[in-house]
Amino acid sequence: MAETLTIPIDQLQLGLYVHLDLKWFEHPFAFSHFKIKSQDQLDALHALGLSHIRYDPAQSDVAPAAVPAPPPVEKPAAPPAESPMLAAKRAMMERIRKQRQDAARIEQAFAKSGETIRAIERNLFSRPEETMRLAGQLVDQITDSFLAMPELAIHVMGE
Repeated sequence: MAETLTIPIDQLQLGLYVHLDLKWFEHPFAFSHFKIKSQDQLDALHALGLSHIRYDPAQSDVAPAAVPAPPPVEKPAAPPAESPMLAAKRAMMERIRKQRQDAARIEQAFAKSGETIRAIERNLFSRPEETMRLAGQLVDQITDSFLAMPELAIHVMGE
């Protein structure tokens, strides 16, 4: 593995080959290591809020920039806008989380349905009126599940 060095984020510039020590969903880039080729990439790296970053001198076209002098104190700028790729990743993760919650809720409903069916079988002759009420509730619950989320209901039933 190539030897990497750690530099302050302020020394980044075009042509450096960087390594991000972040999980794939914590940054907007396709890979965790790459050569910086555009100002947009530089801006996105700065927006990550890192103080230091690793770079590979052997794969870089340039050396890190000299440490800049501290800028004059100004009023704080607005936070950088989230990149479209990072926003898309966050939206996808939120959809997956919601689907998992929905699937868990439907699985619980089907497990409860199984308990209700067993109760109906046990009490069919001893308590027919209560059994009919339970059967009606069960049909209503199953119908509601199919109408609310048919693709998840079918998936859960398949398992």
